[in-house]
Amino acid sequence: KWSLPAGFVQPGETLDEAAIREIKEETGIDAEIVGFLGMRTGVIRNEISDNMAIFLLRAVSDAITVQTEELFTAAFLSKQTLEKDAHTSRLLRYLLQSDPFHYLPFNDGMNPGEPFGYTKYRLYFNNGKN
Repeated sequence: KWSLPAGFVQPGETLDEAAIREIKEETGIDAEIVGFLGMRTGVIRNEISDNMAIFLLRAVSDAITVQTEELFTAAFLSKQTLEKDAHTSRLLRYLLQSDPFHYLPFNDGMNPGEPFGYTKYRLYFNNGKN
């Protein structure tokens, strides 16, 4: 099925850094964060918490190198192609219906203070600009 690349946050990473790394690892595509789209959260078989932070990214390279241990293929596809393809995942179909995307932009530069010891800190809030 056509779906979104996904993975886990590594120690020392923020959610957005993990998204960029997973895109690179699974597809070879370099990307940058545009904003935070939303969350998918669920519980599998009443025991496994399954959560996904979904970011809007912009590709900064277009060369695709598929990590075959995780994916069968990867491609840049148009919205129209994905809408017509029976192999498009339900989540991706839901996101396609949301176009144009309303996202929360990231804001760098704020640190909640030294007592907490943050080495990285980003905020994603609606600033009314998109």
